[in-house]
Amino acid sequence: MKRISVTIEQLEKNVYGRTKYNNGALELCWSLSGFEFSFVADRVELHFVSDFSLESDGYLKEQPCYVKVVIDGKYESKYSIKTGAEVIMIENLENTAHTLRLYKLSESNCPIKAASVVLEGNDDTVVLPAPQKPELRFEFFGDSITCGYGDIASSNVGAFYTYQEDATKTYAYMTAKAFDADIRVVAISGQGIISNCHGEPGYRIPEFFEHEMRIGHEPHDFASWVPHVVVVNAGTNDMGGRVPDDVFKAGTDKFVDRIREVYPDTHIFWVFGMMGNRYDAVLASLFKEKGKVDSKLHYVPIQKIYDFKDECGANGHPNVKGQTRAADILIEAIRAAL
Repeated sequence: MKRISVTIEQLEKNVYGRTKYNNGALELCWSLSGFEFSFVADRVELHFVSDFSLESDGYLKEQPCYVKVVIDGKYESKYSIKTGAEVIMIENLENTAHTLRLYKLSESNCPIKAASVVLEGNDDTVVLPAPQKPELRFEFFGDSITCGYGDIASSNVGAFYTYQEDATKTYAYMTAKAFDADIRVVAISGQGIISNCHGEPGYRIPEFFEHEMRIGHEPHDFASWVPHVVVVNAGTNDMGGRVPDDVFKAGTDKFVDRIREVYPDTHIFWVFGMMGNRYDAVLASLFKEKGKVDSKLHYVPIQKIYDFKDECGANGHPNVKGQTRAADILIEAIRAAL
């Protein structure tokens, strides 16, 4: 029996999402962040750093984080992380070439720290070169809709549970998959352009747009990964926080200008309306005006989920059906623009 152990930092792999290394471990903070590698083995172990902390307050209180492991693009398993001491084991594989990808499915302020990989098999066991990464790059910024809050819950659930949040069931994931694009998601539930859902400043989307991680607030290097498409899905929480139309418009205008500053040639799509359409006219007017001098700005209104049957998940959020409808609309808009 051959056994190979390699740290995540040393592993030949593709990394997805805004991440950083901490003492050799890869910190996974954002939804759909993760890594992918190829190997020959009949057994694989994924080890983490045992310092993951459950949230002490807020809607994440005492809830584990969830990850999804996909083998060869088709075999999927979901795992909970409560302490980081957990070991994910995939056994009884054929001792042939495989590709494994790990996705972070649910939100957490404390990052998961992927530490090492252990492979077991016969004499052919080996780490292979990393798979070819998609050339097209999509980056999504937003709130709970983009995170997948309650997307696999029933409509009678009135609270947030991390096991009912699956970022691979969102319009963002579906859209990127339709284009075979590398995806980054930078989103936090409850946050907005001016206000969070409680009418407070919170951790505004234009603020965490600038940051590498959800905590720590290290500045992001925008030159390190330049998307072909940026999608912003925002305004729902400003609406809940009763932000006046003119204030929201000014904040959106400033944020779009900042995105254009750091991504001069990127197509920018603003999606809005899935949970209410108060700012629809504001956004349509703003993007029409700005579009006169910037042909790569696009506003994509989405009819609210409450107008359709069976599109609600937890706490009035879109379920997979609602997410799929939004994805179909956005996919069509992007295809028309690219």
